Amino acid sequence: MPSPTYQLIRSHTVATAANSIVLDNISQSFTDLIIIGKSRVTTDASQSNLRFNGDSTAIYDLQALSNNGGGGLIGARESNRSQIDGAGAIGSTNGTGWFSGNEYHIFNYSDSTKYKTVFSFGMSSSNGNTLDYCGYGVGMWESTAPITSITFVTNSTAFAVGSSWSIYGIKGV
Repeated sequence: MPSPTYQLIRSHTVATAANSIVLDNISQSFTDLIIIGKSRVTTDASQSNLRFNGDSTAIYDLQALSNNGGGGLIGARESNRSQIDGAGAIGSTNGTGWFSGNEYHIFNYSDSTKYKTVFSFGMSSSNGNTLDYCGYGVGMWESTAPITSITFVTNSTAFAVGSSWSIYGIKGV
């Protein structure tokens, strides 16, 4: 069986703090997308969330498992969201220069007959020696529209300078 092919579509690094980052004109020549990112926000810790095609209506769903500060696993299921809650984004009150690692897998993003499913995971450490947060989520955008743009948003704060994301297209096997 042939291996899938990953191709960099585009990358973005935050040069000026911003509440949202839009990556548009996403090629439709792949079956799936993988986004690798690192994020930091300008205030207390938040999340690196996703919206597709500028859509902020309540047609996103989420199921997640997370562990914040070693207090045990917490499960959540939420419907009618305005975004897919993503992985954590470390806050500026944490160690200087630290970023949260985030990864997102978006399946069938260019298929006009299916809802879009996202698997995400991420982690953060305030000092490089302890794992402060880790989370896994599965989200769904209840739309059959092909994804042509992805907006990264936080929960009422801004992405800090140096936050970055790279989008890779995956050819089918």
